[in-house]
Order: sequence, then C-alpha cells, then structure tokens
Amino acid sequence: MNRIIECYLNVKELSKYLQINYAEARGLAKDPSFPKIIFGERKVFPKDQVLAWMDKRSLLIKESSIGKS
Repeated sequence: MNRIIECYLNVKELSKYLQINYAEARGLAKDPSFPKIIFGERKVFPKDQVLAWMDKRSLLIKESSIGKS
C-alpha cells in the first residue's frame, strides 16, 4: 500500500483505529474540532493529528479532574 495513503483513515478505519462503533466515528467526523481533510463529500483523518487530538483531550480531562475527590 502507498505509504502516504497509510497515514490517513476513512470513517470505517477510524472506528476500528479508535475501537469505537461506526456511529461514534461518524459523530467525531462531524465535530468541528476533530482533525480532518475534506475532499468534496469525502473526509479523511490524518492519523498523527487524530493521536494529537486524543492526547490534548486526555490532558484536558486529567487537568479538570485534578483536585476533585
């Protein structure tokens, strides 16, 4: 497979990659803050940006839970 193509996911691949169901992946695809590239009607998701988005979200969750007990 072309190495460049391996860097991007479609919605079905995104659901498998994140281990979420297809409907949840479609919901993420509609989220304006979720990283994507749009080609007409098609959306693809750069793996590296998806991981960075997840890291940022996990840090926000950790920071918001600090001091809550």
